[in-house]
Amino acid sequence: MGTHLERLEDNIDLVSKGVLSRRPAGGLWRKQSASVLRDFFFELCDDLSIDMLIEVGAHEAETSIQYVNQTGGQAIAFEANPFTFKNLTSSAAAFGVDVRNIGVAGVIGHLDMHIPIPKGSKSLTPGRSSFLKRTEDERSEVVSVEVTTLDAVSAELDPKHAVALWLDVEGLCFQVLSGGLKLLVDEKCQMVFLEVESMQIWEDQSVATDVFGLMADVGFVPVMRDAEFAAQYNVIFVRESQVHHCSFRVSDFWEVLANIRINYLSRAGWELLRTVSRRI
Repeated sequence: MGTHLERLEDNIDLVSKGVLSRRPAGGLWRKQSASVLRDFFFELCDDLSIDMLIEVGAHEAETSIQYVNQTGGQAIAFEANPFTFKNLTSSAAAFGVDVRNIGVAGVIGHLDMHIPIPKGSKSLTPGRSSFLKRTEDERSEVVSVEVTTLDAVSAELDPKHAVALWLDVEGLCFQVLSGGLKLLVDEKCQMVFLEVESMQIWEDQSVATDVFGLMADVGFVPVMRDAEFAAQYNVIFVRESQVHHCSFRVSDFWEVLANIRINYLSRAGWELLRTVSRRI
């Protein structure tokens, strides 16, 4: 796994040279890198014949809605924050998504959810709600919510399903995966999209290297990543036995990422990106 992780980091360093150090171009490139990664996730759903998506930390359930619309497959969207579920997530049911107001964690039972409240705001539907408390002081509302595990969810599924996971769980990635080890070693689980952090943003949080190690233990290889934020980024993992189905997508991905159009980029920057895309 170390080699795979190092290769991803090296490629990101290459394709981002001349971009991430520039402002406002750097922020635009980061945002577009996340968009490109999202597009490739859906293309890989086709390559791997995914017919069931499980989205955890759904918020508006945007991913589940897009998956159902594009593939006609089934999607389950979990949102633990009761306020977010009522005001945002629940509307995804109209698109055929199975929406559930329950958290997914490493245990079955109840956990306290910390809902940050930005200064001057009364909103209880931020995208940063977590079962972990942030390392910096932050005003928040704490509510107790019901939680389940990925393995409990998996027990309900038809064993013939080809499953993809999409986890956006604000620092709880390692715990959620730990509660789904039976699913992760099952051949029916083909692909996992994870948001990871390279440094602790929440108390008692496991960082990216811990997550990569767990994924290696259950037979997954990281094939793509973006650079959405400096210390927080998204990674696509594919079961090692299935990587050959998407290898051609991987080379295309790095070329697309290296050639993201940014109006602010200088002529020298454009030439560097073109050079990089040919090297990867």
